[in-house]
Amino acid sequence: MTAKDQGSPTGITITWDAPRDQGIYTPSYYHVAYETISDAGRPVLNSSRFSLNVSANSRQLPLDGLETYTTCKIKVESDGLDGKVQNSKVLFGGLYVSLIQVAMNTFNAIETFQPA
Repeated sequence: MTAKDQGSPTGITITWDAPRDQGIYTPSYYHVAYETISDAGRPVLNSSRFSLNVSANSRQLPLDGLETYTTCKIKVESDGLDGKVQNSKVLFGGLYVSLIQVAMNTFNAIETFQPA
């Protein structure tokens, strides 16, 4: 899973790979969830969590409206073998992304940690 900035201080596009064993199991959709975990280096408690379902044919998603100087925790899961994301989560990727200023009016999305 990777994140790429969109040339905007508040937007990134995340991409992920298809499951390795598609012969055994093909997901019907992906569930993407993200939340802010720090703001200017300070932990954010009780932040809002955003989530949405994405077509199984898609391997990328633009995320807009993020705030600069924050770090977001992002994860992508598929529906489980029982067809419900809540009961049988299959994690495809997790990522921490920081939106930082690198020059006057120039911001970059920096991947800070990618869980296994």
